Amino acid sequence: MKRKASKIFIGVMCYIVFTIVCFFCTVLVFRCGIFKDLEVKTDGFFKYVIVGENSRVPNLRNKAVVAIVGFTWSGEQQEIIDIPREIDGKPVRRIGYDDQFRHDVYTVYSQNLKKIYIHDNIRYINNFEGGKVDVMLCSANNDFSIYDSDIMNIYFYKSMTDREFITMTVSYANIVYMNNYTPEINEGYYRLDNIEMGEKVPEPPSPERSGYEFTGWFTEPECINAWNFDVSPNIEENTEFRLYAGWRAV
Repeated sequence: MKRKASKIFIGVMCYIVFTIVCFFCTVLVFRCGIFKDLEVKTDGFFKYVIVGENSRVPNLRNKAVVAIVGFTWSGEQQEIIDIPREIDGKPVRRIGYDDQFRHDVYTVYSQNLKKIYIHDNIRYINNFEGGKVDVMLCSANNDFSIYDSDIMNIYFYKSMTDREFITMTVSYANIVYMNNYTPEINEGYYRLDNIEMGEKVPEPPSPERSGYEFTGWFTEPECINAWNFDVSPNIEENTEFRLYAGWRAV
């Protein structure tokens, strides 16, 4: 009887050990992905890697996002670039990336870039190198971190100067584009820009709105007077010149 009980005990222990070993092997196989090189892909002007929103490896609890880690040859030739909201069907969250597991730094470099537009999808900007660049920070949100700001002229919305989260040195843009239909999207702001006296207002990419057709930019929310982009506006110092998107239901 004792011998039978001993065999049962040994069998149970072997099963437990086997289960534990299988579990740790599975975990090890999964975790090994952390220590592999990130695959650098290309899309248009950009080189990018896919990482987790909160750590290196994406999974069900850590959704996959894009970190832009460089420019392609054609991207390096550009003087003005818009950072897209999505690449490869995934949201763009970072510009530059530190791989903490491999201690690798992915640096975004461009000597030709003069102006870059950052929207409310971006959460981190770091490891950016090159000449001095004007950063048009079109996000009205406070959920972002910017490093290496000594090579950046950062422009923000002057109408938001009372925001306590503005701890960096910023300049205030004098051109503001409003989405003109809801404050729930980026607090109603679509984009910003900055021009010198005598310059023309840059015409931005057309905004999109579900169920509506964009009809142009106007000087008032009622969309009475369309703006002529061939004209240079007279903007008083320390003020914002606003344009409002027009819409037609479809």
